Amino acid sequence: TASLFGVLRCHCFADTVTYNGAYCKTVITDVVISSECTLIALDFYSYYDEGWVSFASNMMIRNVENNFMAQISHLLFCDENGRIVDEKNLDERYNVKKGERNRVVLVFPRTPTGIHSLDIIESDGFFWYGVKINNVD
Repeated sequence: TASLFGVLRCHCFADTVTYNGAYCKTVITDVVISSECTLIALDFYSYYDEGWVSFASNMMIRNVENNFMAQISHLLFCDENGRIVDEKNLDERYNVKKGERNRVVLVFPRTPTGIHSLDIIESDGFFWYGVKINNVD
C-alpha cells in the first residue's frame, strides 16, 4: 500500500463531519493528502441488523472554485485501529453489523494545493458539500 499512497504530504482535515441518514450514520474522520493521492477516512454505523454498505465507482471529490474534480480509484477496509486490511471492489455490497463501527478509506487522485474545501459526492447516495480541509499551499 505504500506505493499506492506515495509520500505523506499532510493530515489536513479541519472538522469532523457527520451524516445521520435513514439507514446509517457516517462520519468523516480524516482527510490525508499524499504526493500521489487524497485519502478520505470514514466510519459508518448501520442502524439495521442486516445492513450493508456499497461505494459507487462514480463517486467523486470536487472543488467548484478551482475547477477540480476527481473520481474514486480504490476502496480500502480497515480494522478498528485504522490499519488497512483489505482492498474491496467498488459497486458491490458488503454486509455490516448493526451498531458496529466500520472503517473505510476512499482513495482519489491527489488534490492540488490551494484547495481548502471539497465536495464528496456519490450519485444516488450520500454527499457532503464544503468539507473544510487544511491543504498546504
